[in-house]
Amino acid sequence: MFIVSTLLTLSVAINALLVWYMFKLLKKFLFLSDNMDELFDQLEGYTMHIDNVHSLETFYGEPVLQNLMNHSKDVVNYVDEFRDSFDSTKDILELDEDEEADDRQPTE
Repeated sequence: MFIVSTLLTLSVAINALLVWYMFKLLKKFLFLSDNMDELFDQLEGYTMHIDNVHSLETFYGEPVLQNLMNHSKDVVNYVDEFRDSFDSTKDILELDEDEEADDRQPTE
């Protein structure tokens, strides 16, 4: 009987630690997801700025600026794809949280 109660206590402790760790990881994930939007906005602003400089009469057709503009657009597209994967996962997590909140509310 002692072995069973010891194993049960150990199992409960390990499960509690795993649940705590899971919530900690979810908080970090949601923080990254929220900040991804800010990063994307900054990159879009940078791309627009380069585009505006490139369209000035003095720099129009400059190959270095053209390459920089193309590279910044590629980076923006890459970050956008990355953000989309974060957003879809974030939506799934928020749906799960909403369902859990609805389950906890008493029904009449």
